[in-house]
Amino acid sequence: MPELTDADGQANSLRETWVLVMTRDDRLRQEAVDALRKMGIDAVAASDPMHARAVIGDGRPNVLVTAWDIAPEEVAAFRHDVLGGEERCPLVEITRELPSFHLSGFDRFETPKVGREQLTAELPPTVLFELVKIV
Repeated sequence: MPELTDADGQANSLRETWVLVMTRDDRLRQEAVDALRKMGIDAVAASDPMHARAVIGDGRPNVLVTAWDIAPEEVAAFRHDVLGGEERCPLVEITRELPSFHLSGFDRFETPKVGREQLTAELPPTVLFELVKIV
């Protein structure tokens, strides 16, 4: 299990953290979850916001990963209604094409983006970077 070191030099384990991957594409969903788990990041998958509500129950992921096949309005509503707002759960987007900018504004926050073709190599470190900010 990877550990993160905070500013005071204290090690924090990722043991209590987890990521929700939400995309309608079965293959993409599995590939994302597998890539995260290989990095030691616990990941749960859902096909859409309704399925995600059932999967997470009363829990709340530390990072939400979504893909282009979930409408931005659905993602925003899910984050607001289920996750308590965008500031409570960072978002990473998987784009169909390589993004021209890896960060873009989404609800006042910068959203990291990972291109579909770079998913296995870029998603785990991108999510890890988001976890570093909150752990």
